[in-house]
Parts: sequence; C-alpha cells; structure tokens
Amino acid sequence: MPNPEALAHNFEEIAEKCRQEVGDADEIDKRNNQLREQILEKIRKRESLQQDMLEMQKYVQVKAEIAKCRTKHDEMVQRFAELEAKKNRRREVLAKIEELAGRSVVMKTDKQPASCWLTTTREQTANEIEANLTEKKTEER
Repeated sequence: MPNPEALAHNFEEIAEKCRQEVGDADEIDKRNNQLREQILEKIRKRESLQQDMLEMQKYVQVKAEIAKCRTKHDEMVQRFAELEAKKNRRREVLAKIEELAGRSVVMKTDKQPASCWLTTTREQTANEIEANLTEKKTEER
C-alpha cells in the first residue's frame, strides 16, 4: 500500500500542476479576450474608414457638380453679355436709321410699355386709329 505521505505529496504536486494549468488557461483566456477586443476595434476603425471614404466620394461628387454649375453659370453670363451687346448694336443701328430717316422706327421685337390701366377693345381700336393717323401725318410732312 502506498505511503499516505507520498500520496499526499503526489496529490499536492498534481493540484499545483492543475492550478498552474488553470492559471495558464486564465492567462490564455485573458490574452484571447484582449486580441478579440483589438480585432473588434480594428473592424470598427475599418468600418469608420469605409464610411469616411464614402463621405469623401460624395464630397468629391458634390464639388464636381458645383464646378459644372459654375462653368454653366460662366457660359450663361458670357452668352447674356453677347446678347446684350447684340441688342445694343441693334439699337445703335436703329438710332442711325431713325436719324437718317428723320422719323421714329419701331422694331417688331420691341414691346410697348404696358399701361397700368385696363383698356377695352373699343378704346384699343380708337387708340390704334389715332396712332395710325398720327403716323400718316408724320409721313406726309
């Protein structure tokens, strides 16, 4: 029969080994948990970076749209200036024609200023007849 002291010593060694292995297992478990947290943090950072990249892409697209709008605006301003210059040249030519003809000339595109008073059809006809008579008198002179 084995010696009880030897058995107790043996049991003590086995218990110590078990405690060390459990301690090692606890250390391994702690390390695994730390690594898991680091991995999760890296995943969160990656997702955040992906979100940032998407926002940057949107920002770049918006900047491109703004640049297009500015270009279009500049083109429209230039076209407006060209049309204004053309209109002014036509007015100058019309003024020269009036000067040479000695009477007032109205282009078809010119609109008469609208009256703030409403006119009836009868008044319009009377006004047109009066304008025609005035024009004929001017031509006869």
